[in-house]
Amino acid sequence: EERVKDLLHGHNPTVAPYASVGEARLRITARAGSRDRAMAMIEPVEQAIRGRVGEFLYGEGDDTLESVVGRLLSQMGKRLAVAESCTGGLIAHRITNIPGSSGYFRQGWVVYANEAKVEALGVSPDTLATYGAVSEATAAEMAAGARKASRADIAVAVTGIAGPGGGTEGKPVGTVCFGVATPGGTHTCTRRFTGSREDIKWRSASEALNLVRVTLLREDGRL
Repeated sequence: EERVKDLLHGHNPTVAPYASVGEARLRITARAGSRDRAMAMIEPVEQAIRGRVGEFLYGEGDDTLESVVGRLLSQMGKRLAVAESCTGGLIAHRITNIPGSSGYFRQGWVVYANEAKVEALGVSPDTLATYGAVSEATAAEMAAGARKASRADIAVAVTGIAGPGGGTEGKPVGTVCFGVATPGGTHTCTRRFTGSREDIKWRSASEALNLVRVTLLREDGRL
């Protein structure tokens, strides 16, 4: 909304922002004597929005992050694995809500306990002892372990503090670490989310899906 705020004051077409948990939608409406004329009026506004929001724009119409990620995986002939801690299987749930996901979704793990991270994904006990379960180091090893064990092309991992308890001064509630593993290596990041436990889990799953999307687009030279 900040990037397109001047476009929100138009009269025809109009641009209306709609915020929901973890994302925003922009609706462009034009009034004209025909559909073709209305679409022609919308076109320059749409292009202006696309130019301003860049990689944050993931789709249009009824697209969801999970449907867009699935489409990219299918187009590129790649398979995905996921390793989840704080999201508790939500990423896999959203991926498998898309028809045809068996063609690109390889495998998933829910590894809540530290022992499960070690036993199922090969996370080093030293990493857990040194950096903690909620750390980029752990997320990186989770992602790399998931990719290796599943023989997938790309794997995403998430570990964090969904709350309402468990936070510390250094790692408050809403701290979530991500790892994405590909044949080219593993990259990580940390986000801080707000909201209820369910909100944080949903935002974390959305961020994980978006990281997969961006990684695939960069690999394909589209970003």
